[in-house]
Amino acid sequence: MIVMDRRYDLVLLLRLAIAVFCGHVGEASVVGTAPNVQGWKGEDIRLPCDIQEEPLVVYWVKESSSEQQPRTAKAVFSDGNFERLEERFDIDKNFSLVITDLEVADEGRYYCQVLLKNTLIVENTTIITIGSMATGHTIEECVDKSQSHQRRCTYQYPSNTPSFNLTCVVSGFKPNVSMLWTEESGKKLDSVVSQQSTLSEGTYERFETITVSATRWTEQTFMCVSAGVSLNGTSTVEITVLPSSVVGTAPNVQGWEGEDIRLPCDFQEEPLFVQWVKESSSEQQQRTTKAEFFDEDFWSREERFDIDQKFSLVISDLKVADEGRYYCQVVLKNTQIFENTTIITIGSMATGHTIEECIDKSQFRQSRCTYQHPSNTPSFNLTCVVSGFKPNISMLWTEESGERLNSVISLQNTLSDGTYERLEKIIVSAKRGTEQTFMCVATGDSLNGTSTREITVLPPTGKRNNLGLIIGLTIGVPVAIVILFLLVGKYLQNIHPEYLPRKGVCLFSDVAGTPAGEDQTFEKDFTRKKN
Repeated sequence: MIVMDRRYDLVLLLRLAIAVFCGHVGEASVVGTAPNVQGWKGEDIRLPCDIQEEPLVVYWVKESSSEQQPRTAKAVFSDGNFERLEERFDIDKNFSLVITDLEVADEGRYYCQVLLKNTLIVENTTIITIGSMATGHTIEECVDKSQSHQRRCTYQYPSNTPSFNLTCVVSGFKPNVSMLWTEESGKKLDSVVSQQSTLSEGTYERFETITVSATRWTEQTFMCVSAGVSLNGTSTVEITVLPSSVVGTAPNVQGWEGEDIRLPCDFQEEPLFVQWVKESSSEQQQRTTKAEFFDEDFWSREERFDIDQKFSLVISDLKVADEGRYYCQVVLKNTQIFENTTIITIGSMATGHTIEECIDKSQFRQSRCTYQHPSNTPSFNLTCVVSGFKPNISMLWTEESGERLNSVISLQNTLSDGTYERLEKIIVSAKRGTEQTFMCVATGDSLNGTSTREITVLPPTGKRNNLGLIIGLTIGVPVAIVILFLLVGKYLQNIHPEYLPRKGVCLFSDVAGTPAGEDQTFEKDFTRKKN
């Protein structure tokens, strides 16, 4: 079955079927192909198809492992036209198949199938092998298994021997390569793990792991040699293992803020000088002396740091700032100098776990809580804050039912003392007739497991009768003003009666006393107005 990506002339397909049915199939020698072709990933390749007679149809197909689609058409020549049926596959004027930007998946068997004008069908095949140049050849050193690829390297460290794994990795190659570990002298070393896997693009990855032990006073060099055409011959990478120290320290120590801690420094010979220093990130001051032993005396060089009779460093009242790498440096009486290191990690118990409700943004820190109150919905923010913790914690908001809520803001920052503060903010809406409980759950070592805080949101109150208030104010205010004026008038009449007219008396009624000859116009006017 040949699957094509477009429809072809039915007459042409019918002629192909008749030729096969009638047995009109010629010898493969009529069509010439290269039996085997080698290509490399990313390159272009050409598969020749030499035809002795003029063809009616030529098409290239690839054999597939699929039963439903055993062959897939890639390119075709028909009716004088050269057409590609799939990206990166083309048929040229000589009926050769050209594949550009090769992929490992292009590997397989290809058929050049020809229909001659006498309806004879002939075909021949080409097998393509695709190679890929290795993309990497490295050595991985497992100092701490948490920092390495678990599938490749498992940390081994017996109590008295500094032994560890070295893993050589070659990636992205095809065909296969050979790998071996040797000492600098050329002595072959046996691998404790040897594994090869196929990557997603069809290339391979291989690794060989050996276990080595540091030897006192001796530097050792180990080499991983890989060979193959995908490495252009031979590739060698090497690593040097430094001699083990006569000074023993604890590689990693965990402490908590406020506690005391002891960093051991063990050695077998009597020292002349012992010094504990801390590595600094400052370029001007790369190491800072904390305590030392010299001339049979023990000296503390900084507050809270002391050196005891066993040359251990004792740090009291730990601070987060004490975190870092410390060196125990020893000078023996034969003047040989040795050192070893300890890395301290400081944790801090959380100092607070609270829920902040934003009723008014002016009452809260803007970095945590911004009040939002749409006109018709009493929605607002709830912010959960955990402060003073280290190492990191996880936090989530849930409803009382346990359903998780999405935070609108999730923020963590470092405080001045080196601990962390984290906040998670959600937006909630009060629901009429319903009390809602929301819980903030924080989890981590600095919380002794899990800490939960909750808050209940009460339903909103009913709407006030604004119309009644407006009507009451409209009627009540004028009445109150009238009553006020009456009271003031009554008060003035009682206190100062001369300022107010007496009952039945008119100031302008005494017109008979007007002197003779004066104008009586005012009297007439007043009388007329009175009438």
